[in-house]
Amino acid sequence: MILKIWLGVLGSYISHLHCEKNYNVKESFFLNNTIGKNIKSGIFPFWIGSFMNNPFQKIFSFRFFEWMLWSIFGILLGIVIFRASFLSIQWKMAVSIFLGLLLLAPVYQWITGHIEKLLWFLFFASIPLDFDIHLSYREYVGTFNGLLLNLTDLSLLSLFLFWIFRRIAKRESIPFSFPLMLPTLVFFLAHFTSLIYAEDISLSILSIVQIAKILFLFWFLVHAMEDEALLSLAWKFLVICIILESLICSLQFITKTNFTTTMKIAENYGEEVFRVGGTTGSPNVTASYLGSLLVIPIISLFVMKGKLQFKFFIFLSIVLGLFAFVLTQTRGAWINFCIGLFLFFVFNRTIRHRGWIVLGFLVMLIGLVGIFHRVIFERFSEGWDTLMYRLELTKTAFAMIKTHPFLGVGANNYALVMSDYVPYFLTQERWVVHNRYLLVASELGIFGLFGFLYFLGSALYHAWKSTHSSNPFVVGFGNGVFYALLVFMFQMMLESLDGRICDAHLWVLAGLASALSQFYRHTESTKEMH
Repeated sequence: MILKIWLGVLGSYISHLHCEKNYNVKESFFLNNTIGKNIKSGIFPFWIGSFMNNPFQKIFSFRFFEWMLWSIFGILLGIVIFRASFLSIQWKMAVSIFLGLLLLAPVYQWITGHIEKLLWFLFFASIPLDFDIHLSYREYVGTFNGLLLNLTDLSLLSLFLFWIFRRIAKRESIPFSFPLMLPTLVFFLAHFTSLIYAEDISLSILSIVQIAKILFLFWFLVHAMEDEALLSLAWKFLVICIILESLICSLQFITKTNFTTTMKIAENYGEEVFRVGGTTGSPNVTASYLGSLLVIPIISLFVMKGKLQFKFFIFLSIVLGLFAFVLTQTRGAWINFCIGLFLFFVFNRTIRHRGWIVLGFLVMLIGLVGIFHRVIFERFSEGWDTLMYRLELTKTAFAMIKTHPFLGVGANNYALVMSDYVPYFLTQERWVVHNRYLLVASELGIFGLFGFLYFLGSALYHAWKSTHSSNPFVVGFGNGVFYALLVFMFQMMLESLDGRICDAHLWVLAGLASALSQFYRHTESTKEMH
């Protein structure tokens, strides 16, 4: 109850500051009635205060709609508060830190007037965080074992409300580009068709709920990233995320502690070396995340134009990112990262002095090998037992595909039925095939694999299309997203990469690719009209 009252007053404070600063509104329907209603319902959605102009005062004057709004947010907060009482000490500390950041939000809003930028940063920064609250949970070693609520969902919902209220105020319709959304809808449909042979439909429903959230994320990014300012903001936040993740990995390496909410790291079983897990809790997932994102600043360094501070910012993210990337000790991610950069330097003919750049890249690579030669040698000279596990799981996936070729064994049902195909000890040691494409084909069938490849191919096409822009920023960002997707697609051949973090990361990259393509098409059509 105390937390509810505190959040209600906090929301009132933010609303008051924003209205007074941006609209010179000292008295309004909201400001006169906010605190009392907040305490009764639980929380005030502070982002609504950003749009308290005349059209919105008329909209929100309806008592029924206002009652529904307060009730929904009160119920949501009540669920979170109820679940928070059962959290572990690590989670309670994390929630306390988050509430502390919320306490600073009014100060940030008062100084800058840009609470929306803070929400965008939280959205991108929360993607690699192993920071999920289970609204429902069941014992299961597969991909999804419950309904999740996380910072990515909350920040995305806040941004969506910002965006939707702005469009209503401007009397603009809600966009839906069917050609851009078609590949994702096909993949989404494959999850429903897989229910036919699913042994446990409830597990499949958990996967459907998660993919629906990811589909909403993709739709929002495609249609909300409609100007260069937002795209530039996304680029900056992605680079900042590399720096933050790298600093955390470096601190973990120094302290020899993976201080994440995932206390046991599956990739460390049977290994003597220490591998940093970053905020994801998994060295392989962190390496896949960093390896794909690192391509963006490296390509930007050669394609984009900027001042010295801009170049230093990029260079800092590259150095820290490469250092943390090596510390994950993920062999496959190292190889795929190098392949992606090699393809960029070979096929991008707009870069001057490509030979010297490739030579410099090789020198830097040799330097990293020299610094971490012992770690790299140990990683490439061990792990034969792991390789045998992966080969057995690959056989398992092909056996499932042979049994259910068209519609699969059911979304999120792989770990449930794999004991029918492999020895018991494999189900305990390595419970998911280390290949995303085989996992999709096993669970969703050939139809699902087609939808997944259709989605990936569409994302690559839109990223490639944006590289034809006359805007250097769009060209640089488009190239970065294209090769980031390519590196992640290569990595999916060696890892399952099927959890909430990996899905969000992949679909954010795809959403940015489509948004860049839409921005390029819009700017070109505008030029032709003039």
